[in-house]
Amino acid sequence: MRCPCTGLQDAIRVADYPQFVESLQCIERDGWLQLHQCGDCGQLWTVDVPDYPHSEYAVKIPSRDGWQSFDTAPARKQLLLRTRGGTTDEHCIWAGCEQPRVRGVVYCLDHLYANGARE
Repeated sequence: MRCPCTGLQDAIRVADYPQFVESLQCIERDGWLQLHQCGDCGQLWTVDVPDYPHSEYAVKIPSRDGWQSFDTAPARKQLLLRTRGGTTDEHCIWAGCEQPRVRGVVYCLDHLYANGARE
């Protein structure tokens, strides 16, 4: 059976793919992150250590070198944007910000993420 790594987005919610994430081999842990690897294709993933009640995410990474400091924010932001349904034509209410609002909220993606939203 072929692994689903290539068909998955760069960031996924663990709750949406529990069997897949469980199939990954944990090869290292550092604080609140774990480094996992697909046994079929070798794709590396950082996986959040479970922290109830927060959601856990898995993010594809390109290399084991410096995996602890790899910036997963861009992939996590894109996941947030997808789960919120994209953006609107209205501007963010943050002073001086001209970026479009994320659907259902008054902030752009960067300001929404900066205020702690992850879903």
